[in-house]
Amino acid sequence: MSSDATQFDPLAGRATEELPRLLGASLDYPAGTTIDWHAHDVGQLIYAVTGTVSVRAIGRAALLPPTMALWVPAAARHSLEFRGAARMRTLYVRTDVSARLAGECHVLNVTPLLRELVLAIAEEGFETSTPEWNDHVTNLTLTTLQMASRTPLSLPVPADSRLRVMVNRALHDAAEVDSVAQWVESASASRKTVERLFKAETGMAPSVWLRQAKLMHAVALLGDGVPVNAVAHQIGYATPSAFTYRFRSALGMLPSDVSSGRRN
Repeated sequence: MSSDATQFDPLAGRATEELPRLLGASLDYPAGTTIDWHAHDVGQLIYAVTGTVSVRAIGRAALLPPTMALWVPAAARHSLEFRGAARMRTLYVRTDVSARLAGECHVLNVTPLLRELVLAIAEEGFETSTPEWNDHVTNLTLTTLQMASRTPLSLPVPADSRLRVMVNRALHDAAEVDSVAQWVESASASRKTVERLFKAETGMAPSVWLRQAKLMHAVALLGDGVPVNAVAHQIGYATPSAFTYRFRSALGMLPSDVSSGRRN
């Protein structure tokens, strides 16, 4: 299923200068929904309370479970795919205010406080609440966004069409890729060419990129409630302890942190 981005755009028909500092929206999507490439004149926080969201933005790809969100600055083109039924609660940040936040896309951890603030702003009627309440919640949300910790959970996407074939396969389901050698062979080029181009376009060796893609996939599985032991097995680790060690080394958190965050 696909959908036109404008059909679901709460900003449609509203002049940017007339928007509040923060505008929230509650949007529910069935599994398989895609929103094609588009951009906004304001910044956006992409967050789903349930479901996993696959996002492409400015040459990068991210996979977001309910414990993480993606900050997208104004004018940055992006597309979305909802892997499962998703309850999206998004924030739009007026351009003059979004300058306080980062100028590039990045994934951030959603704390219980940030989650509740997003839900409050996305509720129908927030815009018409008392000015004092609106200002307090808006100020606290902006400060919380500024202080939110980032997580290295997005990947550069190469432009070369031969590399895109293998990259898209891994982004769809990294667990299906059994080995780096098999994965590299799926490109219509020699291994030496693939490794050279991959390094030039992403700054990473194919093996490093794939390992990170598998961790992204693991985070999505954990966010969907799959047990740690099962996730470790699915993405190719011999033992849960080996998976936990790699996960913590790369992301600075334990797999159980994602699972427990899902339950908060």
